[in-house]
Amino acid sequence: MEEKEVNVLEIEKGLTIWEDGYVKMSEDFFWKAVGIINWEWLHKNTKQVDKDVFKYKLLKKYDVRVWKKVKEVQTDKFKALREFLRAYDTAWRVGTGDDSTWDLCSHVVGLGRDAFLEACSNPESLIHRSHRRDYKENFGYWIPNDEKYTLPNSMDFIDKEN
Repeated sequence: MEEKEVNVLEIEKGLTIWEDGYVKMSEDFFWKAVGIINWEWLHKNTKQVDKDVFKYKLLKKYDVRVWKKVKEVQTDKFKALREFLRAYDTAWRVGTGDDSTWDLCSHVVGLGRDAFLEACSNPESLIHRSHRRDYKENFGYWIPNDEKYTLPNSMDFIDKEN
């Protein structure tokens, strides 16, 4: 039986996509993609940002397969952080429910590598962040996981100029 050669395309350092759609990304590339989303700014300005337009712009930078992998890694990281917090804070001083804990941990991942590592090395910082309500729902919602978006076009503005 002859093996079929699989084409591999290295998009850039730390990002490889196989012909069959498999995506491999390095830790450095993941944090680069998180930085492109810029959650530090975005979480303070979500009311001024159209989520569909934002995702459209991200999809212009990298295709949906890459963003799905970013979402997968982001989910793994926030779940690991959540489990770490549960193991550390057995009295649950953090005081959040399941959804808020998800939001808190996802928020920290969205803030980038330094914030994530700080939370891992100093879980008290997560507890303090929770008490200050210094987190926003939900970084993961801003990562494209499909190519569906609703962008306005010129026809949407007919009869709206007056």
